[in-house]
Amino acid sequence: MLQRKAMRLDSMSWFGTPRCVFAAMLAAIVTNTSAIQHTDQQHAKTGSRVLPGATNSTFRLTKAHMQQHVLRIRLRSRASNIRKLPQSLLQLGAAAAENPAIRGPPPESIVGTVYVGMPPQELSVIFDSGSGNVVFPSKLCNSMACISHRSYDSSVSATRLSIATPLRPRINGVETVIPAGAQSLQLSFATGTMAGVVVQDKVCLGADETICSTTGLIEATKMSDEPFSLLPFDGILGLGLPNASISRNFNFLDNLAGVQAMASNRFAVWLAIEGDDEDSEITFGEISEARFESSDLIWLQLSSTSTMGLWQTSMNDVAIGMVKMHLCKHGCQVAFDTGSGVIAGPSIFINAVLAGLNVMVDCANFDSLPTLGFVFGSTIFNIDPADYVRKTTSGCYHQFLAYDLPHSTPLVLLGAPFLRRYYTVYDSTSLQIGVAFSKHKASTKPGETSAEAATR
Repeated sequence: MLQRKAMRLDSMSWFGTPRCVFAAMLAAIVTNTSAIQHTDQQHAKTGSRVLPGATNSTFRLTKAHMQQHVLRIRLRSRASNIRKLPQSLLQLGAAAAENPAIRGPPPESIVGTVYVGMPPQELSVIFDSGSGNVVFPSKLCNSMACISHRSYDSSVSATRLSIATPLRPRINGVETVIPAGAQSLQLSFATGTMAGVVVQDKVCLGADETICSTTGLIEATKMSDEPFSLLPFDGILGLGLPNASISRNFNFLDNLAGVQAMASNRFAVWLAIEGDDEDSEITFGEISEARFESSDLIWLQLSSTSTMGLWQTSMNDVAIGMVKMHLCKHGCQVAFDTGSGVIAGPSIFINAVLAGLNVMVDCANFDSLPTLGFVFGSTIFNIDPADYVRKTTSGCYHQFLAYDLPHSTPLVLLGAPFLRRYYTVYDSTSLQIGVAFSKHKASTKPGETSAEAATR
């Protein structure tokens, strides 16, 4: 599955330069507050730094790290009854989701639990690397979307502090000047809207407060019914980098680093597949070597041009059946997105991939479908048809989403179809993403072990 550039790749004709348009339609309309100035603090960074090509071993605690922790959180997969695939805080346009080719059984969201305030309030969240803010429905919210979920009650939390709304919040990595005098923050998510106030409180991973940090968060006081009332989780825990947050003190990962809460400033994601008979897992502070097949990780450096705070890197091309498509003649940018259930990108890019794959809805050619590879430098990360096609009794549905939004950064999102096949590590100290073939109890091909799949 994971191929290094040892073999010659034949080329496939390319029809058009990809116009990768990122669909983060976050627009902040803030109506408030007294003038304040935020000074970004330089956070201490701890933990091991792993350079490209280096083998990562289990982190060993030293005396300096005795109060730092690692934590594994079992994630549960909850099927939603929503008819459209919600993407990374619903940042993808609603119109694109109308494509009948991606319809099929309901999507699944990978959900975990966090504990907020004191005494701790238990809330379910989606761990989303494609966003940078922490959002919970407020107890004061009367919207149906809030009533249908557990809410955060800041009035009973002894650790809650009132803070002023940032006057220059970052939206898609760009500081936005807001008018003075208003009292709420409104966010638009393409398919819905949310209004709320900002507060500061303690957010913990683990019921025993294993890893905690005081962080700024958005307490939603109004949420549109669609799509929020249909989502199978209470809130969102953004795991993006600081530029993905409205202000640096709202970035949960950065705040954890500031108090040296973790043994290493990284988290890792392993998504279960059918046949694993166990839940998916997100690990904070360490790498779980038992979750991947290869002896080391392949490290990808984050793009220096990225200003949106995403886990974004450069991709050289896409290959179908090991044949390059030449869709990235001028370079492609991709983001690893744990909050996305599909592989998404500009229509010219996605349509070219779909034309090359030729997935038939009646499943007539499912057994002969090719692998789909993502080329990073000298390495090709392949995924199987079972990864990018959802096969059901009613038909075969590809897991791709085409979208085009104006005035956005060109970007392809690698969501669950890729992340189920590859174990990924997100290191905020070295600003790298580690990728390795995931270890599963079974392969996507009958009679093949996970180890055997990793070698082809």
